[in-house]
Amino acid sequence: MALLQSTHVTPQILAKYDGFILDQFGCIHNGSSALPGCLDMIRHLCSEGKKLCILSNSSSAPSGTQKRLIDMGFPENAFTGAVTSGGECAKGLQETFKAKDTVKVFFFTWDSGNPKTASFLDLIGSKFQPTSEIEEADICVAHGTDCIMGGEALGSLRSSCNFTKATPYLEKLLARSVPMYSANPDLKAVNRNGVIEYMPGVIAAKYEELGGSVTWYGKPGKEHFEECVKLIGLPKEKIVHVGDSLHHDVKGANNSGVDCIWVVKTGIHNEEVEAKGIEKVLEDEGGFKPTWIVDGFRME
Repeated sequence: MALLQSTHVTPQILAKYDGFILDQFGCIHNGSSALPGCLDMIRHLCSEGKKLCILSNSSSAPSGTQKRLIDMGFPENAFTGAVTSGGECAKGLQETFKAKDTVKVFFFTWDSGNPKTASFLDLIGSKFQPTSEIEEADICVAHGTDCIMGGEALGSLRSSCNFTKATPYLEKLLARSVPMYSANPDLKAVNRNGVIEYMPGVIAAKYEELGGSVTWYGKPGKEHFEECVKLIGLPKEKIVHVGDSLHHDVKGANNSGVDCIWVVKTGIHNEEVEAKGIEKVLEDEGGFKPTWIVDGFRME
């Protein structure tokens, strides 16, 4: 496949697609503000009548995701909807345990000030009751990397992937064969200061490594891309996914039969690409096939 490498999204790309499935972090914003040129790009796409949908490995609710984007200055009616791993996890839990009146949940989560936590609890509903006692937990949810809900902080897990605090909990969960559900499969993300932070996917991956059972939600799961295609309402050949992660965005788009714009400079692979070059990164990772490669999601 011939790849177009560019510093920006070219008119050639814009003319080819009528629908855009957009990743968030490292693609259109950095967690607190829009990335350079992205607001102008979104406004332009809206003015051209393009249909836009958010697809995010975020443990927050879809409604919270859209509100956050509006707060950052993105147009209020820009997006036809949002699909988040947290939202899909909540739906999966409701379906899996629809016959039960009460489900006790042991949460790895964010700190108490993070709105993702409250929005996820609202999504799953009151039958899912948080507990900090592993002995009474029916299930575990990997939702954040800051703390145990109702319990202690997890030390430097988020900042440096240090499992000193988390491993004893995982071992106790494993001893009881408690199933884990991953509300965010990302392993790491770039924060607003350009620093790598570790996401809930590292907890789920560690639990699997220890022998635990994990149900994963989010990219690169094909069903989440299909949900976005439904929201946009266009044939796949008229839709492109925009994302920064080879393992989640590009792989998911490839598996779903959707073209993909790989955003490099503002995303998770930037340091790796700076050190080795795009061709070497793609060669080393193997099997990933972006349709287009750009430095950032912006116009010329």
